[in-house]
Amino acid sequence: MTRRTWIARTRLASGRFLLALTLPLWACQGAAAPAATAVPGFEDPVLERGALSPTREARAAELYHQAREALEAGAYDKARVLAYQVVEVYPQAPVAGLALFIYARASLEVGALDEADTAAGRFAALLAPGDPRVGEARLVQADVQARRGDEGARLARLLAVDEHASPGVAARAEEGAREAAARLPLDALESVISGAAATGVARPVALARYAALLQVEERIDDAARVAWDALDAGARGTDSLTAVAVLAGEVREGWG
Repeated sequence: MTRRTWIARTRLASGRFLLALTLPLWACQGAAAPAATAVPGFEDPVLERGALSPTREARAAELYHQAREALEAGAYDKARVLAYQVVEVYPQAPVAGLALFIYARASLEVGALDEADTAAGRFAALLAPGDPRVGEARLVQADVQARRGDEGARLARLLAVDEHASPGVAARAEEGAREAAARLPLDALESVISGAAATGVARPVALARYAALLQVEERIDDAARVAWDALDAGARGTDSLTAVAVLAGEVREGWG
C-alpha cells in the first residue's frame, strides 16, 4: 500500500479530519504509581556490593515490606521513613534498590520533589539495559516535573520511557506526553524532541503535535516530513489522525 493510498483510507467519511481540540488530563498525574517489584530475567539492584549477616538481611527485608505496605496504604510519610532506613543502614541488602524506589514514590507524594527526582534517577541508573522498571522511574521523574509546572522537562522524562516498558507504563507515558506537548509552544517542543532518544514509546505523540504546529506556522515541508516521521514511528489513534491531517493540509491556525 502506498502512502497516498494509506492517507485516503484513513480519511473520515465526511472527507475531513476530526481533531480533538482539548486533550484529556493525564489520568495518572497525582496518582501513586505502583512500587517497583522483581522482574523475571533481571536482577534487583543493590546500592552497595558487600555481604550482610542473615540477621541484618532479614531486618532489611522486614523494613522493606513494611515500607511497601505503607506506600500502598497511602501512608507516605511512614513509607518514606522505613524505606530510608533500608537505603541508609542496609545498602548491601537485596531489597535496597527496591526500597530506593519506594523512597522516590513516597517523597513525590509528600512533596519532597528534589529527593523524589534524585532517588528515581538513581534507581533507573542502577537497572540493566532493557529492564522495564526504568520506565517506572521515568514516570516518577515526569510527575516531579508536572508538579513543578515544567512541561518541557516533563515531556523529556516521558520521551525517555523506551520500548521495554510495560504496556501500562507505555500507555501512561503516551497520555502524559500528549498533555505536556499540548502545553508547549513550537520552539520548546522542537527543543525537547531534538534532544530525546528515538526509541521513546511516546515519541510518535510528540511528533504528531510538532507536525501540526509546524503546519500552523506554514512550514509546510517540515510539517510533512515530521508527520511522516510520526506515522513511521507508530502513531495511532488521534495522533495518527493528526499526522494524516497535516499531510492533507487540514490543520489551520487556531487548531488545538
